[in-house]
Amino acid sequence: MSVSVQTVVLMALAGAAAQVAAFFLNNLKPIREFPGKNHLFLRMTALVTSVPLLVAMLTDADKNDALTVVGQSRVLCWIAVGGVAIGLLYDAGQLVRALRKEKLRDDQALAGAAAVRYAPQTRQDLLAEARRQVRQRLKYAYGEQTLINLAMQPDQAAVEGGEIAGDIFLVPQPKQQIENFKDKRIRLTEPEKSIVETFDDEDIAGQLLILGAPGSGKTTTLLKLAESLLKRAEGSVEIPYIFELSTWQDTQQDIAGWLMAQLKFEHNIDEAVSRQWMADGHLLPLLDGLDEVDSTRQQDCVEKINAFVTGKLGRQVVVCCRARVYDQIVKQGGEKLDSLNGALRLQPLEIEQVNAYFGKMERADILLALQDEEGLGALLQPCGDDDAALLSIPLFLQIVAIAYEPGENITTKSALLDAYIARRLSVVQRKEDRQLAKNKKLKIQWAYEEVTQAPEIEKTKRYLSWLANTLNDNAIPNVFLIEQMQPKWISSSVQRWLYRLIWGLIWGLIVGLIVGLIGGLIVGLIWGLIGGLIVGLIGGLEDIKPVETFDFSFSRFARKKFFNNLIGGLILGLIGGLILGLIGGLIEALKEDFKTRKKPNQGIAASVKNIPMVAAVTYPAALALQFTLQQALTSGEASLISCLVPAIGWALLFSLDSIEAVLKHYLLRIFLYRGGHIPFDYVRFLRYTTERRLTQQVGGSFRFIHRELLDHFDPEKSS
Repeated sequence: MSVSVQTVVLMALAGAAAQVAAFFLNNLKPIREFPGKNHLFLRMTALVTSVPLLVAMLTDADKNDALTVVGQSRVLCWIAVGGVAIGLLYDAGQLVRALRKEKLRDDQALAGAAAVRYAPQTRQDLLAEARRQVRQRLKYAYGEQTLINLAMQPDQAAVEGGEIAGDIFLVPQPKQQIENFKDKRIRLTEPEKSIVETFDDEDIAGQLLILGAPGSGKTTTLLKLAESLLKRAEGSVEIPYIFELSTWQDTQQDIAGWLMAQLKFEHNIDEAVSRQWMADGHLLPLLDGLDEVDSTRQQDCVEKINAFVTGKLGRQVVVCCRARVYDQIVKQGGEKLDSLNGALRLQPLEIEQVNAYFGKMERADILLALQDEEGLGALLQPCGDDDAALLSIPLFLQIVAIAYEPGENITTKSALLDAYIARRLSVVQRKEDRQLAKNKKLKIQWAYEEVTQAPEIEKTKRYLSWLANTLNDNAIPNVFLIEQMQPKWISSSVQRWLYRLIWGLIWGLIVGLIVGLIGGLIVGLIWGLIGGLIVGLIGGLEDIKPVETFDFSFSRFARKKFFNNLIGGLILGLIGGLILGLIGGLIEALKEDFKTRKKPNQGIAASVKNIPMVAAVTYPAALALQFTLQQALTSGEASLISCLVPAIGWALLFSLDSIEAVLKHYLLRIFLYRGGHIPFDYVRFLRYTTERRLTQQVGGSFRFIHRELLDHFDPEKSS
């Protein structure tokens, strides 16, 4: 057996041993919580894999010492050996420190959690993220303020369920009311009930439909319910989580499969885990936005929800929908959500509540203006298909409090939203907000240090209008991730062709340089540019897929990807093909999306970091591959030293996924910026719109504060 084959075999064995060790270490409880564990495992894998290669290099250096200058190759090899040893000791020390610092925790210690028999830590992580999202969204929810107490009336005809006793309020009176009679008799009246008490009613049994007009507080009610359920989830087996029904687009997909796919996409939860949760009855889906499902699929969605609920005895589900949309589905002869046991319809505010609200806010100017039926008072008149006054809806009531200034003529919803946007973006309001924060000694990290640095008002509205129109045109729910921007968002056909052409040139140049490192710069550039132009002009508009992180848990899905790539290498029937299959399969198997997106554009930022990391980790294997190929081409006369530079090309080749995602993303950003659709610093701009309460940031995503505002910014929807 030649030295080259021995080296390759030893590297493969060392890499396999490192992967096995990483797999078992990753499943230790303290290691799961260790920050940077994936990068640590990748470093350890690279270091262990490089040991046989360094030994071979030392041997090669001794044999060819006469060809070097004063044994430089041997010195470099020993330096590398020392670096590997120090790296291994450091990483081993990090693991030992983690094992000592983190005590093993009993995931089943919580009361009632003994029944959670599958992935308890994953459950805790999901609950923590759900609490964070609910807390952030309630912070921005206009219907959240306790000054406006939402009332709900039972509407059992909507689901043909049983009766709901008592009056239901978002903030119910804590005690029963006592009535005194002249003969000193007393009577206990029926107590007011909260949404969670209604949910727990034995006749409802956690199967509830919430209906209401746009802006009436449906999502706020759902968030308050989720908040209560999440509080008690600490001592139960429930896993309440809000899902956006607008992402259900395949009419052939059942709700169970869709829920598993959403948990996989949003939190990288293995489908086997979420399937077990549903089988055990632990997952409690709170489904928001049935009305945001495409109108051609709404009836199918109702049928799928009914099948999902009736498919398992006692399954708990809550659904939110605009009342007018749901009534239209039923009116057209569609199914009701008759698998649910109860329905609540949010009630419009009474005129007394409207006056009391502005009275508590000491807005005498608004109370006076409401008396003018030709002015602001027009908003107290019934309007629209729901036959409710605009100011009887909590969202618009609070928008009036912010937007109205004496003398303004606001008589329609569109005029009200325009006034709100103008007020939030005005220089005067921005200066007042900064002064108020300064007076209260609040430390706020403003998106723009100076008021004058923010984009002009018209530009801001144009940027938000483009975003709203793009989300609606691509059937994307009111949740926007910057890293999910795609080339198909370029609307102009000329711009699309130009994007393809430039991308082809860039891609050809990158591939040419990489191939040039391996087999010759001139040849590589020529063939790279030709190939790049062909790829760019034929395709070029494929979705951008960031390489976000790596996972050493080696799930069933990851193993399948690995063996598929390995089989592809075996089919080639060459040693080089096998090595490529092993390395490519391993990289593909380890690639994962983030479980939690805490920062805007986190996926692209991670892809940038992963380029040098993947190249460094795969370099030892790339060196072995290049050495093997040179041995075959030179009849066994290749030198490892001569393979050092070409191996860089192979290592970069294994990083191409990350390189492609990063370059395509920023090229797209340049095109959209030059087209006047987005500002140069998009993250900064979106944080600014959150400050102005036009959008809200939840982790790494942004959303308009309400669907009504999103549709108002979309010219096609608002026209």
